[in-house]
Amino acid sequence: MSKRKAETPSVASFFSGCGGLDIGFETAGFDIRHAFDVDHDALLTYNSNLRNVAQHLDLSTNTPCVGPIDVLLAGAPCQGFSTAGKRNTNDPRNQLLLRIPELVEANSPRVVVVENVPGVRSGIMNDYWAALEGRLRAQDYQVKTEELSANEVGGAQLRKRVFMICWRGNAADPSIPRSAAAKSLGEVLLDIDPQAPNHDLTDSVLDKKTLAIARKIKPGQKLSNVRSGPRSVHTWLIPQVFGETSDIEKQILQSLIGLRRQIRRRENGDADPVEIKILEKMFGKSQARNAIRTLVDKDYLERHEVDYVDLKHTFNGLYRRLTLDAPSYTVDTRFCSPRHFLHPSANRGFTAREAARIQGFPDNFTFIGKKTSVHRMIGNAVSPVVSRALASLVKDLLR
Repeated sequence: MSKRKAETPSVASFFSGCGGLDIGFETAGFDIRHAFDVDHDALLTYNSNLRNVAQHLDLSTNTPCVGPIDVLLAGAPCQGFSTAGKRNTNDPRNQLLLRIPELVEANSPRVVVVENVPGVRSGIMNDYWAALEGRLRAQDYQVKTEELSANEVGGAQLRKRVFMICWRGNAADPSIPRSAAAKSLGEVLLDIDPQAPNHDLTDSVLDKKTLAIARKIKPGQKLSNVRSGPRSVHTWLIPQVFGETSDIEKQILQSLIGLRRQIRRRENGDADPVEIKILEKMFGKSQARNAIRTLVDKDYLERHEVDYVDLKHTFNGLYRRLTLDAPSYTVDTRFCSPRHFLHPSANRGFTAREAARIQGFPDNFTFIGKKTSVHRMIGNAVSPVVSRALASLVKDLLR
């Protein structure tokens, strides 16, 4: 075995954020020697909780040479690729993904791990992922991409991410081990010390309007005007917030849920405005016209062109209350906003510590910065539960 193989495997982390991807490798005994990012609070958080090696460096214009290293980790920004965002093909951050081959060439690691969102492989965005793979293969790496959800490796959330694993040599085709049973939200939220860092319950207190909405939403339900069924609570059922409606007005609103999806005018999207004549046939001309006019005034409906009408609030899935007996939805940068997610058993949002628990961060991992910055760090981080599984795979590749 060469001297390099005999030593503790060394790691350099690029676009490190607060260190979610690095935690698993440090826990597994890797030697984290370098980390780079541009986020000030993320760097402070990293150096306060992990080894004090994180440096501020703009990787769009700098290519640090810190080798030889065994492992290069790279979690380039994903906002331009994410289906939760606008999927902007021209987002300049997308180009950072293609900086990774240059960082690899400068440091010659034995193994490379690249992380991003699944959206990077769909549609035109896949051009970036394919280009990255081609450039790494050109440097004599074998390349494999795997999609992994945190609940597949013992996590408590349905958080999918894609990982490109690159290695040199004749190692067997690697596969991320999926053995641990998923945890429920209730399991990971148990027994949080009230004094735990980033666990300020006053941050999650609801205003009067949001509290009225939250009281109407049960576990597993969400505020949604565009879907029927027991999981959807409609705004017209919360009159103290959105305004009173008559029986006929409720019937029209309810009928629009199905009609706008059944009678299509366009090929794109999943619903269209409905012709007023259809509602007049269903409810009577005079009654329908009067109700529609009133519902427009109350902001329940909006007119399209002259003869069409549609629901005004067409969101699907705000104020989603999670359940204790199942994994959470993805912890993203908006997770602690009660407008997006409600605590399963309390009328409030989630604290940053609860979000970090769901991600898999230990309670002694303290996030530094203002509330919005802390939420961004937690939501953008790789789940430490996932990074431990990755570290196990990489150890096998280095043997």
